[in-house]
Amino acid sequence: MPEPPQSLRATPVSKNYDFNTAENPFFVREAFTDQAVLTLLAELRTELRLLNLHLKIAFEHDNLDRDVTTT
Repeated sequence: MPEPPQSLRATPVSKNYDFNTAENPFFVREAFTDQAVLTLLAELRTELRLLNLHLKIAFEHDNLDRDVTTT
């Protein structure tokens, strides 16, 4: 099996690593501002509305197909 690229290799974490710094990729306390979170929530809401609309259309289309085949 070939070696994975360097960017995909796991790097060991030293025992002295400070997990409360911005160097930590999982540190999000300051990475996400209130406005960024509100923007993400607004985008998610829009996506969910679109998904709901697509599901309604698919359901109505399925019902129309059933009406045609039963008559």
